[in-house]
Amino acid sequence: MVNPMFLKKFLSPKTYSLKICGITQEKEMLAILKLGIQAIGINFHPQSPRYVKKKQAEKLLRLAQGEALRIGIFVNSDIEIIHSLFQENLIDIAQLHGNESTNYCQKLKKQNHPFIKAIPATEKETLKQAESYQATAILLDTPSKQHGGTGKSFDWKIASEFRQKHPKIPLILAGGIHPENALKALKKVQPIALDIASGAETSAGKKDLKKIHQLLEILKKANQNET
Repeated sequence: MVNPMFLKKFLSPKTYSLKICGITQEKEMLAILKLGIQAIGINFHPQSPRYVKKKQAEKLLRLAQGEALRIGIFVNSDIEIIHSLFQENLIDIAQLHGNESTNYCQKLKKQNHPFIKAIPATEKETLKQAESYQATAILLDTPSKQHGGTGKSFDWKIASEFRQKHPKIPLILAGGIHPENALKALKKVQPIALDIASGAETSAGKKDLKKIHQLLEILKKANQNET
């Protein structure tokens, strides 16, 4: 079952959360969970440098069960694969990074599966139909031909304007965020969460615990200032 407490906290507009995406190693997962991370992402897209096979993904997700919100990353996947992961209690929410249609998304919704729809920030037509996805949350990211993170940021004014136009849609911000610009991103956009992969790494798939600790401290201070 989806952990409602973690999901509610992650989606709350009253506090900022941090998701570390693309964890590949059990040792790293345990260390990251020990830091008190709010959400973790496991990549199921074979073309991603952070992809992990299902057997390894299961181990990582089991470790995170009851410790953090577990997010599965998918790109144009067979919807039954996502459904089975929910059924096996391996993920709490799906994150769709491909060209998934509104019909595809509505099927997930009918199955009561929470999902995040990632949208390239500069695709105006896709941004316009954001509400039609009926997503649990929308993630804005830097456009990429490879369907995923580029490690580069985009004009955050786009995200800020999106949030103002769609105040009821929980907004997650991704794309080139790291300890040096995370606070600026929070102030500029005021998303519910930051989604970070390369900004918390030494190399693709190799997490940097020092950076993650710095990011958590930044969010902690930002949350204190909001209250």
